Order: sequence, then C-alpha cells, then structure tokens
Amino acid sequence: MLNLINLINHINILYYEEQIPTKDIARKFNISVDQVRNYRTKKEKYLCLSLDNAVKDKPFEYMEDLVAYIKQRLSEKLPLYRSLAYSYIIDKYNISITKNAFRNYFSIAYKYAKNEQRLYLPLLHRPGEAELDFGQCSCFLKNTLSSITFMAISFPYSNYCFCQLLETKDTISLLKGLDTMFKYLGIYPAKLRCDNDVAIISQDTTLPLIESYCKYKNIKLNFCNIKKPHEKVHVENAIRKIRRNILTPPPKISSLIEYNKLLLEKCWGLNNIRDYHLFDSDKISSIDYDKKARYIAKIDIKADCYGQIAFDNSVYYISNTAKYKKIALAFSNASTTVIINGKEYPVDNHLTKPTDIKAYLCLLKSNLAQLHHTVLYNHMNKNQQKKMLFMSLKDRSLFIDTLITNSSFCSNLKDLILIASRLLK
Repeated sequence: MLNLINLINHINILYYEEQIPTKDIARKFNISVDQVRNYRTKKEKYLCLSLDNAVKDKPFEYMEDLVAYIKQRLSEKLPLYRSLAYSYIIDKYNISITKNAFRNYFSIAYKYAKNEQRLYLPLLHRPGEAELDFGQCSCFLKNTLSSITFMAISFPYSNYCFCQLLETKDTISLLKGLDTMFKYLGIYPAKLRCDNDVAIISQDTTLPLIESYCKYKNIKLNFCNIKKPHEKVHVENAIRKIRRNILTPPPKISSLIEYNKLLLEKCWGLNNIRDYHLFDSDKISSIDYDKKARYIAKIDIKADCYGQIAFDNSVYYISNTAKYKKIALAFSNASTTVIINGKEYPVDNHLTKPTDIKAYLCLLKSNLAQLHHTVLYNHMNKNQQKKMLFMSLKDRSLFIDTLITNSSFCSNLKDLILIASRLLK
C-alpha cells in the first residue's frame, strides 16, 4: 500500500498534470471517488506544493501517530483542535516545526482519519450474496384493510428479488418466512446482509435466533449500521419494485399461507428472464438447501421460579417441573417444540398462550420472597436489580401493587419492564 502522502501526490499529479478522470484514479488505487475528491487539493495549493516540494521530498515521519491521535479524539468524542495536536507531537517527539508547516500535515491527517470512519460499498457484487430488508404494505385481510409487514430478499449480482408477508412482527414469523424463501429457491446465500430494524431485530430474542440459524446453515451474517440505508441499497430498490408491481393495488387475501406461495411465483415472474444466467451463478456460489433439517433454529432459555420464560416480549408458562431449568425452544415451519432434559414435547401441551400481564403480577405478589428469581428481575439492569434485591417485603408489595394499577397500559412484557424501570429510578 502506498504511503499516504505519496498517494495524495500521485492523485494530484494524475488529476492536474495527466488530466486523468476521477473515476479512473479511484479504480487504479482501489479507493472510492469521494476519497479521491477529498485527497485532491485545490489547483493553486497544489502548484505551490509542487514548486516547494515540501510534502513530496520531506514527508512528515510522524504522520501515522498524528492520524492515530486524531482517530482516538474523534472516537472518544473529545475536543480536537490543531493546537492540541501540535502540542501533542511537539511534547512527545521533542521536534521543532513551525505552526504554519504543521497546518498542512494536520489537514491531511484529519481528512484521512475522517475517511477511515466512512463505509464504502464495492461497486461490483459477488455471486451468492443476498440482502434482507423489511417494508410495509396495505392489503385486505379477511375483508379488512390492514397494514402488514413484509420481508424482501434480493441478490444484487443477478437483480433477482423475492418477498413474503409476515403474519406478525416477531422472530418466529421472520425465520419461517426466510426459510420458506430459501426452500423455494433451493439454496442458502453464502453471505446475508441484514437490515438493523429495531422494531423487528430484538437483541434478546431475534439476534440469537438469526445468528443460530445462519451458523447452522453456514451463512455469513452481516448487519448494517442503524439508519444507513445506502449500505443495502439494492434491496431498498427491490422493496419499492415489489410494492409498486405486485402489492399495488392492495390485494385481497383470504389465507396468508396460500398467498405467500402465490407471491413467490409472482416475484419469479417479475424478475427479468434475461438475467437468469446471472442467477445461475448466484446458485452455484451459494449453499444447497438442507432438506433433512428438522428445525429452523433453537434457543436456550432459563425458566424462573414459577416455571415461566420470557420470549418475544411475552411471558409463557411451561410447567411446574421446569423451575430453574434450561429449556430449549426449537422452531420448525410446522410447529414449535419444547425440549426439557433431552425430551421433546409438542407446543400444544406446554407452551400455551402468553400469560396475561395482570395475572402474572398477581402471581408475583403471592410469593414476594422469590421476586429476585423471576422473569421481571432478569430483564432489569444491574442497578435496578440491586434495588429490587434489597427491598423489604412491604416495599415489594407496594411496588407490585403500583405495577398492577398500571397493568392496563401494558400490552406485553416490554411495556411492563419500561414502567418498572421508571419506578426503580
């Protein structure tokens, strides 16, 4: 790799003297067009530098340390001035350099440090890579106009895209929809770039399950940065394309499962048949679908003192015999299975409907001494757990009574935790 100062000189020589376009320079040095523009100095300034040969013949030997210092100040959000950097270099290396000469070096180092923090995407996509994102659409579900979340997956190399409507905005629906699309295509992508939608991607439930799913299927998982849609620009265009060509006007749906099967066929027809040879390359570079796989994904959860677990912002009752035990939840397209001590139990017998929040709080009040062994306690931060642990029984009773009073505002466990955390401040 070229030294930074030599790289900047090369860019200026190619641009001003040899009249080479910016795109060709970026391609030559394998950097982005924006970086070339940032490193390219003004013409008058470049002529002065080339006449003086100050930067070209006498490179600043402490440039790497200066860049590292600027990066540190920027990452820790500390104040950064040229005078501070000047004092740092002078004191550390005991050198003599004028402030005017240091100004140019600081300007170059600052541009380099700022550009290091940017993310530049490749102009060419490799076969076998896929992008995943979520969108909203309107449809008539059982003669009622409602808004539904749908997920779209696109293959940037071949411009092929597919989508599925989600029954609910939760982890299980997401994984089932993802596996249905991969089963239809007969492949798993070698790399999956996923949207970081906080409304769907939960750190407690969704993230471990998606990571488990991708690890088991040998898919390289990559999440985008929050509020950075340009990192998955191809699937953003695919969502608009699907919504405009398939989901407009709002479709009338009687069965979501049957419509999702039809939706895959419509997406296949929407894709350009001329690009099928490119999609064939996507298939060759991908992983074959595992038809023998019994489960989509598994997750281990520890039950509390009542034999209950928390999953997808809801509290579920398993069994009295499951107290303090580690329970494995296994998900497939057909059903959900509970695994306790290696034995499998169908979802109908054990994992019932989510427990009502008010009923759950009444259960907590019946045994206040065990409050620090419950689902509610496990979802608090360390300071809140400390306060709950050292509460007297009278304070615990008052705390639970306040939560019961506000339980009408709680639709799920997430709302309950938010109210409890405010009371413990």
